[in-house]
Amino acid sequence: MAKKSKEVFETDPQRFSTNKELLQALGLLWSKTDWNPLRSIFSLSLITSGMFHYSLRVAFTYTSMELLTIIKILHLTNVYFLAGLCAYVVFLQSRRFHIIHSIIKDGFYNYPEGLTQEQMMIRSKANHKVSKITKYGLRFFVISTLGSCLKEPVPYDFEEWTKEYNGWIPFVVDSWPKYFASQFYHLLAALSAALLGGSVCIVFIAVAEHLLAQLEILSISFRNAIGCIPTRGDKVAEKLAYQRMKYCLQHHNVILRFFDEFQKYYSIPLFCMLAGTTVAMCTIAFVVTDPSSTFGVSAAFLSLMAPEVAFCICYCTYGQKITDMGDVLRETVYNAPWYYQPRPVKMAMLMVLIKTRKPLTLSAAGLKDCSIKSIGEITQTTYTYFNALQIFRGNPTSNK
Repeated sequence: MAKKSKEVFETDPQRFSTNKELLQALGLLWSKTDWNPLRSIFSLSLITSGMFHYSLRVAFTYTSMELLTIIKILHLTNVYFLAGLCAYVVFLQSRRFHIIHSIIKDGFYNYPEGLTQEQMMIRSKANHKVSKITKYGLRFFVISTLGSCLKEPVPYDFEEWTKEYNGWIPFVVDSWPKYFASQFYHLLAALSAALLGGSVCIVFIAVAEHLLAQLEILSISFRNAIGCIPTRGDKVAEKLAYQRMKYCLQHHNVILRFFDEFQKYYSIPLFCMLAGTTVAMCTIAFVVTDPSSTFGVSAAFLSLMAPEVAFCICYCTYGQKITDMGDVLRETVYNAPWYYQPRPVKMAMLMVLIKTRKPLTLSAAGLKDCSIKSIGEITQTTYTYFNALQIFRGNPTSNK
């Protein structure tokens, strides 16, 4: 029986994945050389039309609609709005992505002494993980979003047509050709929301994985540099120790610049997803507490929340990972035997401690941190809203 081949990890940064091709294929990346304006116009126009497709249904026929139906349609409008806004902001911030892309392709920082085998393996594994997440993660986001958006009624026969569609259609669906035309549009619009929203999240994960790898590599570099304690009075050894610390400081500066660009690039998308998830979860609380709501209706609404919940968990989880790895970097320097080092090295270590005093925390437009704590806050907000609705509707939760 043939043995399974070992996984081959990439070591050349020029071949590392940033998912730039994914953004280009969807028209979300502007450049002077290889930008296709038709892709951008088609993608952004299609998802914008999807948003109006659902919102116009409520605007034109809300007087004859049930409250739960209105909420369902507004939720679909919210999905298209969030995905479209994130995609549009990412497109406008193309310049920042080019900076992020170039830093990754340059390997962040090239140490004159080179990387150790352990550091090269960390960097290669991160790139391999990016490739796997891109392959399977995008499929998950597309399936979850399509499952949320593609729930349209099917006509029973040619004589009796079901016209209660979620969205507004400018013609009466009274024949199979018109039905297939409307469903083809629904499929395209849902695909645009799934691909654009999923791609923005997948690119976020790819950039975050490379950043996490570099923080771990820098921690190892600091540990190796500080661990080499020069003999007192040996000027050559002291100079070499300081030189190694200087390389680490230069690497740290590149990482801080990279993090700053990453933060600005995803500031608005993070805010949109956290706010959108909060609205979606509160919508669930509203539906569950509605007197006319059944278990089946509540379960159906829960399934509709899959896109927002999945995006929120991914963003907050990776935001927490970056913060934790930044803390590991600070602890590596803080717990080092600095008292044995010469004065220049001590000053360099003090510089690092000052620069790492502020946590590496991704912020949603400067209003909310992107971390596991944010998931807890969203859950707490939903629970508070749920209890308020229970009391307002005369069905307070029992106190034990």
